[in-house]
Amino acid sequence: MKSITKFWCAALCIVIGLLLAGTAFSSLRKDGKLQNNPNFLTLKGSPYGRIIAYAMRGPADVFWHRGQTEALAFQEDAAAREKRLSLSEHLPTGDAATTLLSEIGKLKTEHEQEEAEEHAELKQPAPQKPFTGIRPYLVEKIEGFRKNYYTRSSRFGDTKPHLSYIRSEAEKRLLLSYQMDPSNIICYGSYFLFLSESQSRVFGAKNEEEIIRHRQEIARKLAENTVFYCMNYTDEATAMITAGSAAHDYLQILFSRPTQDLQDAERMLRFLDTGLDRFASIRNEMIENGTWENYPIHRINEMESAYAILRLTRVADHQQFEKLRGAEPKK
Repeated sequence: MKSITKFWCAALCIVIGLLLAGTAFSSLRKDGKLQNNPNFLTLKGSPYGRIIAYAMRGPADVFWHRGQTEALAFQEDAAAREKRLSLSEHLPTGDAATTLLSEIGKLKTEHEQEEAEEHAELKQPAPQKPFTGIRPYLVEKIEGFRKNYYTRSSRFGDTKPHLSYIRSEAEKRLLLSYQMDPSNIICYGSYFLFLSESQSRVFGAKNEEEIIRHRQEIARKLAENTVFYCMNYTDEATAMITAGSAAHDYLQILFSRPTQDLQDAERMLRFLDTGLDRFASIRNEMIENGTWENYPIHRINEMESAYAILRLTRVADHQQFEKLRGAEPKK
């Protein structure tokens, strides 16, 4: 009797455990995909996360460009070959053709000589560098491993699945960098640009309008969430300039639609004005008390460049809004 009771108790515990596990895993599904975005050690949005966001710029860029650019042999595809053969039918004949072939031969010989000289230089052993310590040596080795890992060595062109994989992995890195510090204008701008630029990759594809509309909506939500996040840090210059940039991006997507929600546009224009005005006020105060120079020089350049551009685009955004509001039929 006791063994039967133990059996049913164990079975009940297993069933309850499976139900709880299934409930937990179902929360990870979103849009039909299994997604998990843990905030390990609550790094995302923390001061440490901001440092990691800077450190992730390099890996994302190296991965996207596949390490180091190499001079790879070009393989002529069928379409290019057909085009070349069709053009060859219109080449001149007789003495003109002989002269043309002679010039082509000279250019080919010069090109081969240049390639031979380049290969000879590459084959020469690199000068041995003096040993400067364990750390520089290890850093150089790790950099070499990274380049070798990401560098493309195939002579053939990229396949569509491979290109899709590269875009997917690059997007993961950009997304994580953004999540670490949404108030960083470069982290936000890089991710937004990636989402926006991907729209151009579907022109002429099946369901083109639907795909572009879906991607625009993702980029719009990113800009809106960034504005709301940055407005929680109205005393930080970095957050305010990012809020202004995100508000402008939001308006650009809104204005590009066939029908515009003017109330939504007016709301985002207020965020745009607030972000830029607060940034200018904070910057002036920091310059007066001598703390503006505490920012690294590249951060200052990023914020100053963005502010100079956004001051001009803000005027254009307001003009576009007034134009649309003037054209709105009176009720």
